[in-house]
Amino acid sequence: MTKTYNLLIREIDRRVFDALKKGEKTIETRAATKKYRKVKEKDVLNFVCGQESLQKTVGKVFLFKTIEEMVEKIDYNRFAKTPHFSAGDEGKARFQASPEDDSKAVESLPEKTLGFQPREAYKKIMPFVSSINEMKEVYFSFPNYEEKIKEFGLVAFELS
Repeated sequence: MTKTYNLLIREIDRRVFDALKKGEKTIETRAATKKYRKVKEKDVLNFVCGQESLQKTVGKVFLFKTIEEMVEKIDYNRFAKTPHFSAGDEGKARFQASPEDDSKAVESLPEKTLGFQPREAYKKIMPFVSSINEMKEVYFSFPNYEEKIKEFGLVAFELS
């Protein structure tokens, strides 16, 4: 059963909403709190900014401990073809061959990812940044996000 989640975007962060609307931002990330760990493939994210809203369907879901790990581990050229990551009962990131085959889950991400260019990671998550430091500045501008990321990590949603 698919669920719909409302994700609010502050008016001050309108550029995030506009990038989603234009299709430039194809990966949505949030601190991996309990609320966002519940989001599954095929769920709907309803983005709301001011009086506008936009719905996107969740593809794959990925969990990461840090911003650096997220940028290092995901191959954005082949995002749809990369293995699925999901939260286990304890909320730890697990690698599995497919969403249906939970028997192959392990407690860590694969050591190597397919070839990826760091700039591509920024474009898919935050099209308006050009470095990991700029990305951190954006994340840490959200209320309590630095602490939330340290405590819970990040969840990344492939959008369609």
